[in-house]
Amino acid sequence: MQRGVTVNATYLFEKPLREFHHSESWWTAWFAMLLIWGNKNNRPVTLPAYCIKDGLPVEHRKNACFAGATYGTLVAEAPISGEIFSIDAFPDEYFNLRPDLTFIKRGGERFVAFVEVKTIGSGIRRNIAPYDGLGNYLNGAGWAVDFYYLLSRGHEQPAELKLLEDTSARIIFWEDVFAYAENTPYGDLFEDSLAQYCDNE
Repeated sequence: MQRGVTVNATYLFEKPLREFHHSESWWTAWFAMLLIWGNKNNRPVTLPAYCIKDGLPVEHRKNACFAGATYGTLVAEAPISGEIFSIDAFPDEYFNLRPDLTFIKRGGERFVAFVEVKTIGSGIRRNIAPYDGLGNYLNGAGWAVDFYYLLSRGHEQPAELKLLEDTSARIIFWEDVFAYAENTPYGDLFEDSLAQYCDNE
């Protein structure tokens, strides 16, 4: 990469080598810790969210907000069950779902956000139908549900984004996450400035 050139997050995901790079689990953990750090330091992470229209991302009226993210409300790669929603007869078809991140507020609020993290080498196609079904089911059980795909603007399978047009899923972009993280301890973990991976074009 040339000095001074602004590129998207995919360029960072390929480091140190395309054949030898961090897993999506690593990036999921990094993002989760950033959310918890932001909440603990009174800088809760709020990100633009996008829906898909005519195959392209269009900014949604509602941001993705992770205020209240703590060790107890944000869980990585845990299986879904009826117990966490206080539902006894939970449908079997959702037991095998294991969202990358589940952000849940119980009690009076009854809110849950699921985040599927994507970096390089995998797409979103197989997640769409089951998570759309889960969201509809939980809505019917009295839960407010947000579902996000966390993608790079350089997502390697852009044609599949059109599949999200008729769903409630939204997109948040790694480039916006990096812009937030740039001047935090989590941005300081990298050899390069995150700012150069924040191309939003």
